[in-house]
Amino acid sequence: MNKKGSSITRVLDIIEAISTAKHPPTPLDLSIELDIPKPSIHRLLQTLEQEKFIKLDIYGGYIVGDRTYKLLMSAWEQEPKKNRKTSNSAKTIRSN
Repeated sequence: MNKKGSSITRVLDIIEAISTAKHPPTPLDLSIELDIPKPSIHRLLQTLEQEKFIKLDIYGGYIVGDRTYKLLMSAWEQEPKKNRKTSNSAKTIRSN
């Protein structure tokens, strides 16, 4: 494996970057942020879009797609409710 990482690592980095971005990132934004060459980022984005993990918004940026959303919701539902209450209580206490 080279220092740039495997395709799997790159795909996960792309999904994470899109899901945590303040605005829908463009392919150029992602290429710069993740240090992935433009041809590679376009190929990976195209595959992620075809598989419905991401989708293009009307302004040319990417947002999470249906499959990513379903994956996140399934993970949330699987988290034990006890941990959710503790986690939410901690957030409430910190914000006061």
